[in-house]
Amino acid sequence: MAKELPRVDLIKHYRLETFFREGSVSHTIRSPFTYEEEWRCAEVIGRGGFSVVHLEHGPNNRVRAVKVIDKAAFLPALDFTRELTIMSFLTEVFLGWFEDSENLYISMEYFEKGDLRRYLSERVSVPTAKLLARQLLEGLNVMHRNGIAHRDIKPENIFVVSLSPFRVKLGDFGVSKFINEHTTLRTRVFTRSYSAPEILGALESSLEASEYTRAVDIWSLGCVMFEVLTGSVLFKMECFVWHFCYGKAEIMLGPLREAMSDEGGFEFVGGLLPPEPMGRPSAVEALRDPWLKVPEIRRVEEGGGGRGYAKMAQDLATCRLWVRVFYFLMAALRAVGKSGVGKYVGGRSGGSAARIVRFDFGNYGMLYRCRNSWGAVIYGYVLRSLGPATD
Repeated sequence: MAKELPRVDLIKHYRLETFFREGSVSHTIRSPFTYEEEWRCAEVIGRGGFSVVHLEHGPNNRVRAVKVIDKAAFLPALDFTRELTIMSFLTEVFLGWFEDSENLYISMEYFEKGDLRRYLSERVSVPTAKLLARQLLEGLNVMHRNGIAHRDIKPENIFVVSLSPFRVKLGDFGVSKFINEHTTLRTRVFTRSYSAPEILGALESSLEASEYTRAVDIWSLGCVMFEVLTGSVLFKMECFVWHFCYGKAEIMLGPLREAMSDEGGFEFVGGLLPPEPMGRPSAVEALRDPWLKVPEIRRVEEGGGGRGYAKMAQDLATCRLWVRVFYFLMAALRAVGKSGVGKYVGGRSGGSAARIVRFDFGNYGMLYRCRNSWGAVIYGYVLRSLGPATD
């Protein structure tokens, strides 16, 4: 079991000294030097049961997501200090928190590409689904190893970091909970379509149903993977969980079997969904599944052969843009040369290796300092061909 974290120290460390203004906030940062940062609210990018998420713009074109939690509506069963502690302990980029008399504000990393839900309108490819499963299991393994259960895994809480290579992060630790020997995760805050039978009370044994821990996350992951691979939600209604637990599992998993070209994927997802918590694998055990250990995952991780097709397309578009800019400049310089007002003056800039290139347009001149010889050679060649040169 993981050692209990020093919550008070972590919470104090990440608290931001804040001054509230109309439409913005200012933070006084005192480490290592004292300075102020102003952040302006841009738009609402998400809503939850008792919170709203804003996109904010700060200095140097930085952006962040700020979760605003209404203190009055905050459920007594949820301890916000727990979320702050878990976020500061688990997330790579935790930007801090602040509060006023009415709200708690949690500053978080902003994911421009949104959450996984945005990409489920079309069926995800099998190699990408495998990579998704492996990344989520690796994240759960870190959480479970440190005695933390997420308890609300769903597409809306899986954030896409990049598409090529495909990267995701688990987020929203609002109902996560530390696990100890006496833990029973019975707080009824969850999303029903992804909730395990023991949470919904679908198991006959009330004792076992009350003592579930990490297994709830494995079940939720199975529900997410079913949706990723089939394009449909496995449990659209709560009663479907009862049907699944009492004899209808094979029928309800039928769409998954039809969607999979290999039996390994069907067995992997089905292996995450035993009704009894003790029948589900741990995150480490699930990571050992043969379905996740194939070369095609590495190809997706690397972006499909090197930097990926998306990156190649981006580079090609950039190259075409620079070619157009070059032709435009050539045409402009040719016109200047024909008018007889363009002259080239070249030489060294003092003792440095840089070159000086001057564009002489009648009574007006523009001086450019090229950082390397190639820049001067190119400018010089173009301008020498357009007008008389002087040394």
